[in-house]
Amino acid sequence: MKQKKTAKPAKLHLRRGDKVQVISGKSKNDVGKILRIDAKKMFVYVEGVNLQKKHLKPTKANQSGGIIDKEGPIHYSNLLLFCPDSNRGERIRVVKEGDSTRRMFVKSGSYAE
Repeated sequence: MKQKKTAKPAKLHLRRGDKVQVISGKSKNDVGKILRIDAKKMFVYVEGVNLQKKHLKPTKANQSGGIIDKEGPIHYSNLLLFCPDSNRGERIRVVKEGDSTRRMFVKSGSYAE
């Protein structure tokens, strides 16, 4: 009997709370904070970026219902970590320092934290 293979979550070098810049799509050049990450599908949800309308029915908790703006997913390949020194998105490399690893911006050379 064959076993079903399950998709393994990808190792993304972005973390929740990081400030990122969108590099392509309708939200190009927008900067925001990462709200959540879906590592299996390689999608990231960024605060205030790729807003989509969601229609809500009235419920007991939400009497009025209505239309709200909600963040939609963005593929992680369309994002760069935002560097405060150069004031733009930059690629990062992982640098080992002793027992720990740190993320370093390629062009500016500063560390991301």
